[in-house]
Amino acid sequence: MMLYHGSNVEIEEIDLTKCEPYKDFGSGFYLTTIKEQAIRMAENKTAVYGGTPIVTIYEADDAVAATIRRFLGEKLDEEGLKKRLTYKELSNQYSFHTEKAIAYLRKVGVLSECQRIFN
Repeated sequence: MMLYHGSNVEIEEIDLTKCEPYKDFGSGFYLTTIKEQAIRMAENKTAVYGGTPIVTIYEADDAVAATIRRFLGEKLDEEGLKKRLTYKELSNQYSFHTEKAIAYLRKVGVLSECQRIFN
């Protein structure tokens, strides 16, 4: 599974001590499967803190997603989920909070020059 992290700096190495404490699920390293969402996050962080919008791309062991789905007791397929969420913009986030969880991620690339170019 490909995951994207939007920021105003390139993430050379994930450092959980640098994560902000008051996020949706607490302090952790947040990623999404939606490239456009990561680009928006990179642009937003750059607007607030300066820097350059950069999206770092990670590959996660697909067993992680399967484990999360089993944990959450997923009962909907993707189409059913979209139908129930049509009134709002779709987004998602994966939050990694431990070094053990981070070990499932492998950096595979970087999108710089994010200027709303979607491939």
